[in-house]
Amino acid sequence: MPADLTEVLVSLVYTLLSKKNGFSAEYLRTRVDRYKGLESETFKRYFERDKEELERLGIPIETVIREDAAGTNTTYYRILPEKYRLEEIEFTPPEAAAIAMAASYWGEDALGNAAQRALARLGVAATELDNSVFEPRVSSSEPAFGQLLDAITERFAVTFTYANPVGEQSKRVIEPWGLGQRFGHWYVTGFDRDRQAQRIFRLSRILDEVKRVDGAPTVNRPAQFSMSEALNRMKLDSVTSTATLHLREGRGYALRTRAEEIQALDESWDVVKVSYVNLEDMAKDVAALGSNVRVLEPTNLRRAAASLLERALQAHREPVPAYELGKPKKAAGKVPETVKVARALDMVSFIHDRGGATFGELQERFDLDRKALQRELDRLSLCGLPEGLPDELLDVIIDDDYVNIENAEHLSHKVRLNLAEAFSLMVALDLMSAVPGLGDDSVVASARAKIEVATGHFSNLSNAVTARFVASEEPERWAQLHDAIEHHRVVKLHYIVGGRDALTERVIWPVRLKEQTGRIYLQAWCTTANAPRVFRMDRVRSLTVQDEHFEHDAAELAKVPTELYSPLANADLIEAKFAARLRPLLPEFSPTRVTTKRPDGSVIAEISSAGDQAMRDLVTSHAGHFEVIAPAEERAEIIEWLEIALATHAES
Repeated sequence: MPADLTEVLVSLVYTLLSKKNGFSAEYLRTRVDRYKGLESETFKRYFERDKEELERLGIPIETVIREDAAGTNTTYYRILPEKYRLEEIEFTPPEAAAIAMAASYWGEDALGNAAQRALARLGVAATELDNSVFEPRVSSSEPAFGQLLDAITERFAVTFTYANPVGEQSKRVIEPWGLGQRFGHWYVTGFDRDRQAQRIFRLSRILDEVKRVDGAPTVNRPAQFSMSEALNRMKLDSVTSTATLHLREGRGYALRTRAEEIQALDESWDVVKVSYVNLEDMAKDVAALGSNVRVLEPTNLRRAAASLLERALQAHREPVPAYELGKPKKAAGKVPETVKVARALDMVSFIHDRGGATFGELQERFDLDRKALQRELDRLSLCGLPEGLPDELLDVIIDDDYVNIENAEHLSHKVRLNLAEAFSLMVALDLMSAVPGLGDDSVVASARAKIEVATGHFSNLSNAVTARFVASEEPERWAQLHDAIEHHRVVKLHYIVGGRDALTERVIWPVRLKEQTGRIYLQAWCTTANAPRVFRMDRVRSLTVQDEHFEHDAAELAKVPTELYSPLANADLIEAKFAARLRPLLPEFSPTRVTTKRPDGSVIAEISSAGDQAMRDLVTSHAGHFEVIAPAEERAEIIEWLEIALATHAES
């Protein structure tokens, strides 16, 4: 039976830490079960893959070549304890609080889990964002994210197909230097080999798998490069453009309220001129109106809107896949090997540090049920030196409900943070430092400096990764609202209701601001509707803080939901497909039933409808990544609506 890979890798770490002079390749090839019987070249391939897995964990394997008395060179491998172990780091209470708060910005994706693992290893208690005035969220759900992060860390060139804002595609080959988030999107920057210049690419526009360029020389990032400075040089769009549109009478209030000029064309249409600064956002506003708008100019806006409609239509014309819905449950999925190995090593050091631990303590610390924990302990009992004697293997001792491990001295130290853990904390602290009021700058800076000490050979990431929230772009804009929330001031809004395409006036009690996927939302108690409401801030046309204060009615404010998606009262249920990059948003939709993750990374879920216009907005803005699956008549109506909208744009 083939050896369990986690067992192999934990044993490999144990072995290479146990002897300062290391072990020869021949020793490993003839004694480790995974490598036994392999030819020399096959062994090298297997061993290199295993080395890469451990290096992603922050565990560098050192290669040493020694010459014997006969003049023959022999290759040895070892792990130096000082490059393996996490040095003791003491955080001040404010630093620990800042790190814990920053880690909570990640959602329940891979980096969110990595951030929580890092907190545990650093001895920092996790925290939640509940009841904060500002609750930001950041996600790493872009399919290209992981490969690009690996490329930046391991310094290799990559190639991918890229689409510009109007949908034109081209093959790109780049030497990636840095990865960062701004304006709610992730970007990679580096040297574009075809253009022979530095370029920046938005990850959501990468259309296929990011592939390594074989045989390419190692990428050398410029010594003075800073991803933060690269993002600073970006502008959402440096030039304001003006669109000339035909808008159907009584429709398109989101555009009408921004218009510089409106003239009647005939009984059914108005000519509207609207200024905008971001082509893609404007294209989404236009596409969501379907056949109720015609773009006269500029051409690139018409093409960008048509591209969104075309991609949405193409997705809806694909056959509906077979699927089965079930009750939502915490997604398990396949646990990456690096996560399993990190957990096993953490478990050994946790038990060793405490002089033993109960099953309950281990279940709570590692979020495992009793059966899964028992499997982990059984696996650990098989780890140690290959073909080792009993005192050369981990000795897992279970006495009733108490667990101890002997012969664990080589693995007794906590391991340095791995790539995902280091990245998650450094980026989260960058996010915190960029928004005034979230954290003390000096505390955040000192916490980040200490985190870099814990990142081992990933510390060179410090200038290559960064991120910032949309709220940090215009801090003065949010200061007034932030103050109103803290001091319970009544606020009056003029607000565009997307589902009804109407301009409304609201009087609200503001509760909290949330940021997700580049949009800021205000959650509040709406006195006009006498109900909780969520307001998209880009749809707010005016906001006035009143002199009046509202009573802090905990019972009423508790009714304000934390979710951002607002279905209609007594709404019909629909079934929708969320592509891989939208999966982190699924909890916001409060699904009643879901499928397991599909082979393409998507999930199909049963959700409450927010109305026809809101569904069309989701379909067009996500352009093929959000798809209405059922009822069949609802899907057919979406297809017909998209076809008519595309025909309208073709005529304009």
